[in-house]
Amino acid sequence: MENLDNLKEVGDSREDQSKSQATAVTWYQTLEECQQIAIVGFKKGDVMFIDLATGIKLCTVYVVGEITDLKVCIDNGLDSIFLVVRTYSFFPSALL
Repeated sequence: MENLDNLKEVGDSREDQSKSQATAVTWYQTLEECQQIAIVGFKKGDVMFIDLATGIKLCTVYVVGEITDLKVCIDNGLDSIFLVVRTYSFFPSALL
C-alpha cells in the first residue's frame, strides 16, 4: 500500500466533523483529460477523490464500514470504470 502518512487526519464529510484516519489509497488517470486523481478511503467509510495537479477535493462519497482496500477496475473495451471498495463491515465490498 502507498504511504498514507500525509493523509492521517482529514475532516470527516459527515456532520459530526470528527477526524478520520486514511486506511487505503489508489490512483487513477482519466482517459480523455489525463487528469490524475487520488482516491483515498478512510476509517469512518468516506471515499475522497482529489485532483493531484491542483490538490482540490473533487467529491466525497460514503460507504458503511472501515475501508480496507480500494481497486480501480476498467473493462477491456474502456467502456466502464468501477471502484471496488472493501470494508470490515458485514458486506465485504461495495461498487461505486
